[in-house]
Amino acid sequence: MTDILSKMEQLILYEGQTFVTLRGLNPDVLPPRALLAGIAGRGVNLDIITQTPHTGGDITFSFSLPDSGLGQIMQLLAEWKRADPDLRAEVNSGNLILALLSPAMVETPGMAAAVYEFFDAAGVRIQLITTSDVSISCLFAAADEMNVHKLLADRDVKIIQE
Repeated sequence: MTDILSKMEQLILYEGQTFVTLRGLNPDVLPPRALLAGIAGRGVNLDIITQTPHTGGDITFSFSLPDSGLGQIMQLLAEWKRADPDLRAEVNSGNLILALLSPAMVETPGMAAAVYEFFDAAGVRIQLITTSDVSISCLFAAADEMNVHKLLADRDVKIIQE
């Protein structure tokens, strides 16, 4: 398979990202819309947001944000835990997000598979991946930051750093 990075029109690297996973979230007690409104009300901008299907029980809800918003999120987590004592939160800071953008994705099957193949071949593990019709965002653990930087530098591609 060809180098996936060559197919991208833009690569954006976001350093210093926190990833929060809320497990055992009761959406009847803390609906995702209320969580997101509370976060927005604190002036924190989110990037990657995922939710397991709501099939009648608890859900898992995850999101990423700049490390600079972590203090606000920790305050909200305390409030949410009071409302839903069974809620479990995992918070990991210092991560890296790489956004790969290309309008060609909408008509090109297998782009996400190629991204996994590219990073797997280099021994770099994607912690979370989300896609849209024109972008793929990958979250990497802080421990892989140097490997991601080296891998991108070795490909001589233009990267926008945020």
